[in-house]
Amino acid sequence: MRLYCLLFSILVALPAAAQHSPSAKKPTPVKAVVAAPPAPVIIPPSTQKLDLHYGFRGVALEADSLTVEGLAFDRRDNGLSLCHRDTDSLMLGTAAISPTTYSFYRGKLLSLSFSAKGAANSHAVLARLQALYGPGEQKNSGQQRYTWRGTKALLRYDESSTNNNAVITLISLPLSSIRQQDSNGATLGTAANR
Repeated sequence: MRLYCLLFSILVALPAAAQHSPSAKKPTPVKAVVAAPPAPVIIPPSTQKLDLHYGFRGVALEADSLTVEGLAFDRRDNGLSLCHRDTDSLMLGTAAISPTTYSFYRGKLLSLSFSAKGAANSHAVLARLQALYGPGEQKNSGQQRYTWRGTKALLRYDESSTNNNAVITLISLPLSSIRQQDSNGATLGTAANR
């Protein structure tokens, strides 16, 4: 039994002695490998960007009207609350534009629109939209009307052939669908009450 206790104490002492022995190898420090940051994903001009942006100048479609900074009420029209922001820039790249109109439905941003006057401003806006979202769909090649349709957002550019003024409108498709359903329900309810 003594022999067993003696052997046991030697076995326990060996690893501790090896750690403090000058001939024991010190562990090599592990160097942390820092991965390079991922390269930014560059999306070519496409309607996919339209859904990624899902808004304009930091205001997202479907945003609650109470969360949009600097919002000023203009009027109510056809169930919508129309507003503007005095802080919005009246330039889009090199193009002069009108103040943006924000249209809220049920307190959520349904759409926003602005205009550009004259060919130089309108065409500069169109070039910017095409650089971001691609060429757009044009049903009649004789008119300057373009549409970009994402899965969540719809963008329209409509230029007058007489004065080259353009109206640009960005719409939330999900909220537009809800508004349409509400409108259909109201129409059905009115017809049932006759």
